[in-house]
Amino acid sequence: LLAEADELKENSALQRLTVFRNLGCDTEFETLVARLIKRPDIVRKADLYTLLAEQRQRAGRFQDACELWKKLCWLFPLEREYRLNLGYAAFLGGDYELAAEQFEWILLLLPKNDGTRQMLIHCCLTLGQYDKAARLNRKIQDEFNRKCTSIEIALWRKSLSKARELLTELEDEAVAAPVNEVFFQRLERVYNLWMALAELQHDTGLAIRICSEMETMGLLDVPRNANNIGYTLAILDIELDKAEKLIRLALAEDREFDVLDSMAMLCLRRGRYREAVDYIEEALALQTERKDGVIYEHAGDIYLAVGKPDLATECYRLALQYVSYGLDTDGVKAKLQALEAGN
Repeated sequence: LLAEADELKENSALQRLTVFRNLGCDTEFETLVARLIKRPDIVRKADLYTLLAEQRQRAGRFQDACELWKKLCWLFPLEREYRLNLGYAAFLGGDYELAAEQFEWILLLLPKNDGTRQMLIHCCLTLGQYDKAARLNRKIQDEFNRKCTSIEIALWRKSLSKARELLTELEDEAVAAPVNEVFFQRLERVYNLWMALAELQHDTGLAIRICSEMETMGLLDVPRNANNIGYTLAILDIELDKAEKLIRLALAEDREFDVLDSMAMLCLRRGRYREAVDYIEEALALQTERKDGVIYEHAGDIYLAVGKPDLATECYRLALQYVSYGLDTDGVKAKLQALEAGN
């Protein structure tokens, strides 16, 4: 197929690219794109760059994807789709400043686009720009989403009493609503926010209550929820049998790096250190260019437990480099200082 490509006309060549992409032939795909870009008779160069950027983004090569989206933004400065894709690729690659620039640009043209506004808020939270996030949130049109984001901002600020107050009000509203599909979606989000608060406050009673209520309502049959709840139980070192059951349910669905991280922490809590190392190293390998500070912190904890302080030190440094939601930066700094002091 590749040998014939130089003879293909434009439309046929683009179709051949689609075949390579769908078959997962990444090497052939990139080789053909490079050949087509050099051909003077191929005029749809933007389509080639777009296909290549999408392929690299799917492969987790977010920095490479960003370079291609930047090129397209330079060639077509008023094309919103390229800006949006650059923002997403930058966000996934951990370049939150670049991502925020793109989302702000889009909001100038589409000030009522709540989806883009939410992405910008997440960038601001990661960058520690809490006041800006709060200002942006006031313009979110959907009341429920606006309230949930207010709680997330309070959690990021570590304003935990405020978060608890807002969550109590929101849960009362959610359970009083008519029972339909939206009811369960909203209650699921409220419960997951409660579990985030339980983790931050080390509130085992709250975690057990939310776990029980979600189980009663069948919400723990959803792998995403099962992982979130199992992870929190493991972090709090409670109900470890239930935690393992839930995480394994999620793991059977998909070996995403966050699920592998959950299992690694569960194994650490249960003293199964060899398994913990295996799971956390698989999670780290899957991060590619999307870095999560919490997973690096967990890797540091696990390496420390198995007597590898040098690896633990490196992981704690990386955790502080890639700050993400739920990372206790002060706690990581304390661990790092203790290791560097030889304690």
